Amino acid sequence: MLSGRSIGIIVWLLLGWMKPLSANTLVLSPAQGRYDLVPFVSAFEDKEGRFSVEDIRNIDQAGSFIPVSDLHKSSFGFTRSTIWFKVSIRNESERLQWILGSLRPDFYLFEVFIWQGDSQIAAKNIGTLHHPRDPYTRMPFGRFELPRDQDLTVYFRIRSDLQLAINFIVLDDQHHLDQATLENSIFYAYYGCLFALLVYNLCLFIFIRYKDYLMYVFFSSAMLLNAIVQGGYAEMWGFPWPLASTRDAHLVICLPAIAAMLYTRSFLNLARIAPKLDKLILSVVCLAVGLALLLMTPWGFSFSRYVSLFDLFSLFFVFLGAVTAIRHGDRTAVVFLIGWGSLASSVAVWVLGNVGVISKTTWVAVSPLMGNMLEMVLMSIALALRIKEIQQSRIEAEMKARERDNLQHLLRMVCHDISNPISIIKTVFFLASRRSQLKPDELKQWERVKRASDSIEGIINQVRRYEAFRSGKLAFELKPCSLRKVFEDIDFFFQTKAIEKGVKLSWRFIEESNDILVLADSTSLTHEIFNNLVSNAIKFTSEGGSVTLDAERIDNFAVITIRDTGIGMPRDILNLLFDPKANISRRGTNNESGTGFGMPLVKTFLEMFGGSIHIDSVEQQTGSVQHGTTIEIRLRIATSDVALPKT
Repeated sequence: MLSGRSIGIIVWLLLGWMKPLSANTLVLSPAQGRYDLVPFVSAFEDKEGRFSVEDIRNIDQAGSFIPVSDLHKSSFGFTRSTIWFKVSIRNESERLQWILGSLRPDFYLFEVFIWQGDSQIAAKNIGTLHHPRDPYTRMPFGRFELPRDQDLTVYFRIRSDLQLAINFIVLDDQHHLDQATLENSIFYAYYGCLFALLVYNLCLFIFIRYKDYLMYVFFSSAMLLNAIVQGGYAEMWGFPWPLASTRDAHLVICLPAIAAMLYTRSFLNLARIAPKLDKLILSVVCLAVGLALLLMTPWGFSFSRYVSLFDLFSLFFVFLGAVTAIRHGDRTAVVFLIGWGSLASSVAVWVLGNVGVISKTTWVAVSPLMGNMLEMVLMSIALALRIKEIQQSRIEAEMKARERDNLQHLLRMVCHDISNPISIIKTVFFLASRRSQLKPDELKQWERVKRASDSIEGIINQVRRYEAFRSGKLAFELKPCSLRKVFEDIDFFFQTKAIEKGVKLSWRFIEESNDILVLADSTSLTHEIFNNLVSNAIKFTSEGGSVTLDAERIDNFAVITIRDTGIGMPRDILNLLFDPKANISRRGTNNESGTGFGMPLVKTFLEMFGGSIHIDSVEQQTGSVQHGTTIEIRLRIATSDVALPKT
C-alpha cells in the first residue's frame, strides 16, 4: 500500500531493538498448527547471486549467517542481491505434511532446500513465477514432508524487485486453508469496493463533468492497479498484462504517490488558496514521474530506493494541504483529512506489527487494505459534499444576482420618480425667491428648502452616474486636462462654503510651472473626484481648520495631495472607505449629512483614468494635537497634442 513499506523500513530501524529475536530451533508440537519462523531466522546476503545451496552450506558452517536479531531489521529494502535465510526445525508432532512459505506475494524467486544432517531431503521452487500455483492462495507456499524427531535445516533463497521483507510461516492444512480463505475474502472485498467506487465516480464525471471526479478515478485506478500487482493477483489470475508480474511490479510503485498528490491539489483547490504549496507539489510530481520513467530503463532499478521518499512526500503534502484548506474554511477538507488519517493509522498498525511491537496477525497484515478502503469511501463522500457546496453556491449566486437586479430596478424607479417632485420644488423656490415682499425668516426657510432639494438632486445624480458606470453605459474620452482649471473650479464652488464654516481653503503648485496636464475626463475629474474629496475635507474640518491642495510632477505622474486638519477617520471606516456595500456615512462637524456613494465613485473614476488614491488619517482624540486626513492622488501626465483612445 501507499508508503507502508517505506515507513516500515524507517520505523524498524528505529524500533528494531525493542523486541530481540531468538535464534533457537523451532519445535513443531502436536498442539499447534501455525508457526512464525522469523524469530528463528538467520540471513546471508549473496550480492552476486552466484552461490549454490552447497556453497551456502559451507558458508553456514563457517559462521557467516547472521541472526535477524543482530540485523535489527525485517526488510532488506530494494536490492538486487540474492538473500539466503536459514532456520532450524524439529518436528515433534504426529503430522508429517507441513506447508512452508511466506505471507508476502512479491518474491519472483523463492526456493526452499531442506537438509537432514549432511543430506538434502527436499528442494522446491515456490516463487510467484512458478506454475501451477497452489489452488488456495496467490502466496508462495509449498508442501513438504518433515520427518519426526529429526533436526532439520531449511534454507530459503529469495529475490524480489520490490522491497524484500521477511515474513515466513509454517502451517498445517487447516490453518493454510483458513489463512488463504480469510486473505482472499479481504482482498476481494477491497478490490470490489475500489472498483465499484471507480465506476461510480467515472459515471458521475461523465454526467456532471466535474474534474475532481476524473482525478478521483485516476487516484483509485492507481491504488487498485498497485494493489493487484503487488498483491500477486495479476499472476494468480493469469492476466498477460504489461507490468502485471511481480518481476515488473517495481515499475508501478510510483503511481499511488503521483496520483495522491495530483488528487490532493485538485480537490483542495491549492492553486487558489496556496499557490506556493501547489507549485511545490507539482515540482515533486514531476520528479516522481521522472523516477517512474527511469525505473523502466535497464539501469533504473538502482533508483528504486528513492520511491519511498515520494511516498512520504505524498503523505506530508496531503496532510499539509488538508490543514491549509481547513484554515481557509473548506469544510469538505475535514472529511478528506479524516480519510487520509484512517489510512495513516492503519499503516501505523501494519508497521508496529512488522517491527514486533504488536503481534503480526492476519488482520494486522491487511490493515493497510482496510484503511485504504475506508479512505476511498470517505474520499467519495467528500466529493459528494463538494458538489453539494458548489450547487449551493450557484443557487446563492443566482439569488444574489436576482436581488441585485431587483434593487437596481427599484433604484432607477426611485431616482426617476423623485426627479419630478424635485423639479417642482426648485420651480416653486425660483418663483418664491422673486417676490420682493418675502420676510427675512421666510427667505431663510425657502433657502433651506432649496438646499435640501439640491442635496437630494446631488444624491440622485451620484447614484445615476455610479450605476451607469458599473453597467458600462457611461463612456468618456480621456483628454489632457488642466489641473489649474480644476483647482480654480473647486475654489469657485467651495470657497464660499469654506468661509461660512470658518475653514481656510487654498491650493498651489509646488513646481515653478503654473499648471500640469493630466489624462482624464474634465467633467468627472472636477465633479466626481475633487468635488467629493474637497467637500468631505470641509465637512469634517471644524472652524479654524484648513484644507490645502498641493500639486507637483513626479516622473510621469502628477501627484495631488489634499490635507485637512479635520477630525480624521477611525480605522474601521478607513478600511471600508471604498466599499460601495458598506454603510460608513456619518455626520460632519456641523451635522452635515452624506450619501456614502462619494468615495467608491472617486476610486472607480481614478482607476478608469489609470490613476490611484491613497489615504492616511489620524482620528481626533481628547487632548490630541495632530489629527486630520491626507489624501494622495496620482494621475498620468499628458500633453495637449497626444491622441488618446476612448474609454
